[in-house]
Amino acid sequence: AAPRYLLKDSGGHIALYTADGPSARLATYDDLYTRLPARKRRLSPAAGVFVADEAELQRRLEDYGL
Repeated sequence: AAPRYLLKDSGGHIALYTADGPSARLATYDDLYTRLPARKRRLSPAAGVFVADEAELQRRLEDYGL
């Protein structure tokens, strides 16, 4: 199945978009920073991370500290 979401850097914070791309932002997590070294390894600010479904989204957000 095609991914439903995209997690990507937005001004140093993790932002959630539809899989269609950055023009369709759903949320920005102001308390989750992408510039911390451990998070930079897991989230490429340029490419982002595609997420298949709600369960994977929840797991990834927990990984980032939410």
